[in-house]
Amino acid sequence: RRKIPETVHCRELCGSTLDRQYRVELMILGVDVGNTHLRIAVLKEGSAEPLVKVNSTVSEIERLAPSLESTLSGKLRQGVVISSVAPSLNSALEHLFQNLGFRDIHFASLSSPTEIHFEYDSIGMDRVMAAVGARAQYPERHLILIDMGTATTVGALRADGRFLGGVIFAGLKSGLWALSQKTEQLTVVDIRPARSALGRSTDEALALGAYFEHLYALRGFVAAYQKEVFEGERALVLGTGGLASYFLGQDLFDVIKEDLILTGLSQIAKRLGYYGEV
Repeated sequence: RRKIPETVHCRELCGSTLDRQYRVELMILGVDVGNTHLRIAVLKEGSAEPLVKVNSTVSEIERLAPSLESTLSGKLRQGVVISSVAPSLNSALEHLFQNLGFRDIHFASLSSPTEIHFEYDSIGMDRVMAAVGARAQYPERHLILIDMGTATTVGALRADGRFLGGVIFAGLKSGLWALSQKTEQLTVVDIRPARSALGRSTDEALALGAYFEHLYALRGFVAAYQKEVFEGERALVLGTGGLASYFLGQDLFDVIKEDLILTGLSQIAKRLGYYGEV
């Protein structure tokens, strides 16, 4: 394979006798498949530019083809890196990107090239890619990773690249939904950032209960990891996922990075040789 910049000359690659040289942009996509939503981003070396977000269903994936074809028009479709926690959607995704003409489709796994050593072999790809993205941005720090979406996960990543493990529990909104399914008078309510934990109605008590249950649980895990896992060495606490911003100003996160998974996919694309190679 030949090293080339992110834009390439058609005549040089294709042997065209045209006098004019046309520059073609390499297109590399990252796909973050969550339990609720699916996000597609254009991957650049070291960054990701969000492109589209849809519900995680086969029908939504099938409807993406026309709009993506328009976006990709005139571009060299180099590769796609996919992180999926919904295996039932993988076939539809592979079919979509094959039909769009991408040269390579890579489903992220523990065999994907990374700088991280995972201490066990059963772990969701969302957690793997968040760890890869976090280490790329903070390579010399101990890290506590909190990803808040349909599920909430907490993970411990040492500065030497060892991911030691963590916990998973029902997400901020998922817990309320589950409660509503098992009761007659408790319903799903809106959750908002809050300062007081004193609810003055059933709905308010439900919302505050879910919010502060999460806040106090996460503070507890952070404190335990700082003491027991990192043995008093200060770890940076990173928040990611769609619900992390609910806890701004609550003395929980040092930094919120909403696109850690997409950043991780960008790192995998780099290690696969997608940037600047044909």
